[in-house]
Amino acid sequence: LVDAHPGFDPRDTLSMRASFASNYHGAYRSRQNASLGGADDANARSGRLSFLYEPSEQFSLRFTAQQTVQTALGSAPMQVPYRTDANGWVLHDLPTLQDPKNYTKYFNSRLNLNDTMFRYDMTYRAPWATITYLGGYDKLSWNNLAPGAAFINGPATNANPLPAYRVQVYNQTEKPETINQELRFASANAESPLQWQFGVYYFKNHNLLDSFNQAPNGTLAPTPLIH
Repeated sequence: LVDAHPGFDPRDTLSMRASFASNYHGAYRSRQNASLGGADDANARSGRLSFLYEPSEQFSLRFTAQQTVQTALGSAPMQVPYRTDANGWVLHDLPTLQDPKNYTKYFNSRLNLNDTMFRYDMTYRAPWATITYLGGYDKLSWNNLAPGAAFINGPATNANPLPAYRVQVYNQTEKPETINQELRFASANAESPLQWQFGVYYFKNHNLLDSFNQAPNGTLAPTPLIH
């Protein structure tokens, strides 16, 4: 984990701050198939740049930009079929499990994130009111592949200790884009018995959501199950 945030103040009216963070570690889950990789790793980087302009006690302007990127293998849960006794009752004792650091991974996993964010605000202190403007923009791209398996010929029994399964992958893709704006007026005299405030606010969010289960079929276009 790396975190750095140098800053400087070239003049009394302008200041800047830059920060950067990075988090990386290898996969906690070992790979059984080199082509599928491991799971539960981390590889995230984020950078932020902020400016603050204060030419007087009455006026201030601040702007912040941030970029965050994550590219990782994601998670791949261990799949264990439920078991029954001779009467068909489900057994609740702990079954024999695979090595928790090296168990079967059925398909590629992935966790990708790319986030761009801007924030800005302005304050002007007039004799009759304090005027404040707040704004922001955020664009996020998220994609997650989580492989698993659905057992399709019943539970595990003495006669059928290893039921057949069909590989399934949950593919989650979201691309939300958010805009928010606010303009606010408030009373300037804190000693006045009458305190007032009013303003307007605007918010908009648009999300391209495409999440579904799919079954790999040996090609680059797995078969959608529920879409």
